Amino acid sequence: EAVSYPAYADLTEVNDAVNALPYKADPADFDDWSPISPAGGDCDSYAVGKLHRLLGLDWPIERLRLACCYVETGEYHAVLVVDTPDHGQVVLDNRQQLPQTLTNLHALGYIPDRIQQTGGSRTWVSWDWVSLQ
Repeated sequence: EAVSYPAYADLTEVNDAVNALPYKADPADFDDWSPISPAGGDCDSYAVGKLHRLLGLDWPIERLRLACCYVETGEYHAVLVVDTPDHGQVVLDNRQQLPQTLTNLHALGYIPDRIQQTGGSRTWVSWDWVSLQ
């Protein structure tokens, strides 16, 4: 019997559950990248919270990468990029109701900046639309 890969439906379920928590901006000059709590959190807390929930559903850390981008308003923003075996890279974003393709985010005006080199890595690399092809 083949080992089943974590279900793609996990992405929508995790995105919905974590996005339902309240948004709460970090104090100025404070950014801790801790998982979101029931009291809420900011974009990096949403991204880390989604990463932790997917790990709990047996998604391999190598497929889960934190990333930073600029959104259409010019604000700096953190998201979770999931490398899926069947759907390519999918982005979980607290600003979007559903998991997004990179093409969708590009059309919305997002501009990628930095991404973890590999899931779980402390090394961040440049992230741009060309490197995502």
